[in-house]
Amino acid sequence: AIWGAYLIRTMFLSLLGMVTFWTTRVSALFELAIAFELLLSGRLVPLELMPSWSQDLAYLLPFVWTFYFPIQALVGDLSTAGLLGGLAAQAGWTIALTGLMLVAWRHAVRRYSAVGN
Repeated sequence: AIWGAYLIRTMFLSLLGMVTFWTTRVSALFELAIAFELLLSGRLVPLELMPSWSQDLAYLLPFVWTFYFPIQALVGDLSTAGLLGGLAAQAGWTIALTGLMLVAWRHAVRRYSAVGN
C-alpha cells in the first residue's frame, strides 16, 4: 500500500511539473492541486467527517489512495476484500498515471526548445 501511494503521488506531482513545458506560471495550479490533495486524501479532515458527496468524489480521485488507504491498511481497519480492492485501485491509478505521463512527455518533448550552446 505504501509503495502504491509513493508511485501515485510521484507520478501525479511529475504530471504537475510537466505543465511547465506549456506555461511558466504553474505555482497557482500546484497550490490548488495540493489543497485538493490535503482535503480529499483525509489529511486535513478525516473522510468520515465529510459529506457523502465529497467522500464519493474523494474515492474517484487518486488522493485517497496516497494517504487514507495506506493508513487504514497499516492500522488494520480493512477487511481482506477492502485491502485487495484498495490495492487494485492503486494499481489502476498507477497504470492510468503512467499512461498520462507517457502521453504528456511525448507532447512536452516536442514543445521543448533550448537556447544556448
